[in-house]
Amino acid sequence: MRSSRNRWQLIATFVTAGAVIVGCTSKTEPSPVSPTTPASAQIPNWPDSLGDFRFHWAAAPGIDLTTGPAVPLRAYLESYDLVDYTGDMSAVYPGFLRATPENGPQQTPGYPIELGSIRPEVDAKPSATAGSSAHPGLYGYAPFYVSSIEPIGDAYRAFVCTSEYSVFKRDANDESRYVSIITRSDSAPPPNADRYGIIVWRVEFTKNDSRVPPNGPAEPLEPQRGPAPAPTRDVFGPWFVTAASYTLWGNMGDAQDVGPPELQQQCADNMPDDAAARRAMYTGAHDAPPPHGDAIPGWPAEPK
Repeated sequence: MRSSRNRWQLIATFVTAGAVIVGCTSKTEPSPVSPTTPASAQIPNWPDSLGDFRFHWAAAPGIDLTTGPAVPLRAYLESYDLVDYTGDMSAVYPGFLRATPENGPQQTPGYPIELGSIRPEVDAKPSATAGSSAHPGLYGYAPFYVSSIEPIGDAYRAFVCTSEYSVFKRDANDESRYVSIITRSDSAPPPNADRYGIIVWRVEFTKNDSRVPPNGPAEPLEPQRGPAPAPTRDVFGPWFVTAASYTLWGNMGDAQDVGPPELQQQCADNMPDDAAARRAMYTGAHDAPPPHGDAIPGWPAEPK
């Protein structure tokens, strides 16, 4: 399997054309704002190159993003993306390596795909998505929507929608302008334009895995929300990720798409930007990236 930073090529290879349909809520074209100089050197556990970037989370009714299983789920997926964006495995949040197994053999017939890339992979050189050579930072925001978190025996299964249409970098051809990291190199509309750029993650995790070391950190008791873009301490506690995929689920050669059609529709309906607004963002160059705003729900600024 290829590097996780080749996400869109991987999805194009694995996921069938019945991906995601049109979204609903509209958001206007990003207003021109000048990105600030990243000040993340003072932010614990947050990469310096992402000072003008944030994660934005939402969830289905009844799911609390700040307590319980949603906390390690957020920390896992944010850590995964931080490695993708920086090309640096040390960008993961504290506890990530303890809470995940090493990746299994990839592209092996009969081997479960969901065990092959539980951890992000790091190429020999930084990701092509991590900005330009002169400006390696990213801008804007990455939306996540937790569609469901359900118990399965003594574990949990979560389905999470996400996209990168609103994650921007400097335009390599004109570094005074900005492009989405999923901007296409040609001007023609992408196939299935109304559903381009949205993917579904399936993640399974538990508190009852023999690989969890005894006497490890306890999970936080206080709600995990606040002004910080990253947790200041280990929030994984006793949780352990047992399987994860954003492409296929099942044995290589006999796997199924992670997201069924009804879930793909739900993902589109719950992005913060509708199909037209998403298309406007990932098409062409812009004078400014989308404003990143605050991290939602964010993390406590200091341990309590």
